[in-house]
Amino acid sequence: MAAAIVAVVLASVVATALVWLEWRERRGREWQTVRLQFGRDVTDESVVAVVERLAGLPSDRTVVLDVEAGSDDISHYLSTDRATLDVLRGSLRALLPSLRLVADRVTGPRLSVHHE
Repeated sequence: MAAAIVAVVLASVVATALVWLEWRERRGREWQTVRLQFGRDVTDESVVAVVERLAGLPSDRTVVLDVEAGSDDISHYLSTDRATLDVLRGSLRALLPSLRLVADRVTGPRLSVHHE
């Protein structure tokens, strides 16, 4: 009985340590935000492919896709850590060659809601 309790406590400590290490690693990543500029070759299929590529990232990656609609335009922003952004640059350009990822002045995800 005592051995079972020790095993449960030890397993809990190990699990907590692993969660804490993962949280610390994710917290330390520097976020970057880029504006997505689409060219004239955008089709319904290419947009679906871009969203599928974002959805198909490994589960340890976090990406924020922010869409802002103004009275005269729609802006798309992508925020993630530098390593994930480097991977996405190549794969998104392969899916949609005219897509440009332009550095934005904001360094983190744009998590605000605007009403006009």
